Amino acid sequence: MKYAILAAMLFANGASANEMPVLGFNGFSFMVDARKIRGGETPQTVIDRAGAVCGSVGKSAELQITEEVSDFRARFYYICL
Repeated sequence: MKYAILAAMLFANGASANEMPVLGFNGFSFMVDARKIRGGETPQTVIDRAGAVCGSVGKSAELQITEEVSDFRARFYYICL
C-alpha cells in the first residue's frame, strides 16, 4: 500500500522544467528520461534524482543501462538496492 501511495505522489506532481520524469517506479526499479551530455557520462542531476527516488524506500540507486532515445535524450534504467 505504501508503494502505491508513493507512486501516486511521484506521478501526481508531473515533470517541471527542473525535474526529470521518473517512469515505471515499482519500489525496485525505474527509468529516468533526461537530456544527454557529451562524453556519454550520466548527468549529476540524474544521479541525484535516482538517489532521491530509491532513498524514498530506504534503498540506494544503481545504474544498470543507459538507452539512447534520440540525439539529445537518453533513458537511464536504475535498480534500488
